[in-house]
Amino acid sequence: MKKYFVGLIVTALALLGVTAPAVYAEGEESGTVEGSSLRMTPIGVRLRLTAGETLQGDMKACQTSVTDSCSVEVTNVGNQKFSYKVNFTPYSVVDNANNVQFTDGENSTHTQIARWLQVRDNDGVYKDSATFTIGPGETQKIYYRIQVPENIPGGSQYAVLWAQILNDNANASGIQTAGQVGSTIIGRSTGEANESAELSNVKMSWFALGGEIKAGAKVKNSGNTDFDVKYTYTANTLLGREVFKKSEQTLAFPGIEYEPSITWDEAPMLGILHTEFTISAGDKSETIRHIVIIMPLFAIILLVLLLTVIITWIIIIIRKRKERKARKLV
Repeated sequence: MKKYFVGLIVTALALLGVTAPAVYAEGEESGTVEGSSLRMTPIGVRLRLTAGETLQGDMKACQTSVTDSCSVEVTNVGNQKFSYKVNFTPYSVVDNANNVQFTDGENSTHTQIARWLQVRDNDGVYKDSATFTIGPGETQKIYYRIQVPENIPGGSQYAVLWAQILNDNANASGIQTAGQVGSTIIGRSTGEANESAELSNVKMSWFALGGEIKAGAKVKNSGNTDFDVKYTYTANTLLGREVFKKSEQTLAFPGIEYEPSITWDEAPMLGILHTEFTISAGDKSETIRHIVIIMPLFAIILLVLLLTVIITWIIIIIRKRKERKARKLV
């Protein structure tokens, strides 16, 4: 799931219109840069949420494949000392390109976790937000706490932990944000999770002029948690030899309708193929099979001309035979 976290954070920075001169993911080079710059790890976590439980510190419930506690590490990769603020916002997916916004959105049921999150300040007190000071090359571990309510809704919850660089500009009114990095926090309730999907309009090309063949469907996540939509397109010759196979997947968020598709850009110019398109999403799956005829326009024109010649020739022969019969009768 790491690639989804990267995509969400990059999208986040783009939507906010802010710039962080150096925003690094895990494993990337992190040499010192000019100015004020932050790196944060991990870029995202998935946690199990149990009704009434409080997650904090190094509790087992906080330990995942990318972290050993409910925390993030913030590193100053710049050459200046500065202050930064840590706070939380919800994020919600707004379209089938998985673009996000940092408000509750229309479906606020899945962004409640932002209200349950708090950060631990330098005095050991958990607050909705806290400010820290960090020197060049220094790494700080920032702990957060999740107080899960007893009436937690089923499914997934989505929030972002932000570290915002503060710029105390004497010519400006107050403290301004100079840049920020974030880490996604996705919680999944131990209660009832509903991975249901609406699958429709599953189709693929049955005729093509050559060069491009498509297959796709419509999928709506009608459940309360995210899941992967997986789909595969395969093409074989009439003798059974595989000539093309491609598999893809996309992450589907609750309430969003997607149109997953696969395009075969370099299909042969001429041929007859057995094709198969398989898609699975949540609790639904479907497979369709077709014979696909691939014939370029010039081949169609030649075929039409050939058929025209053949039909004309047959008509001429039939007329000649009728004329011969008529002569014999006379």
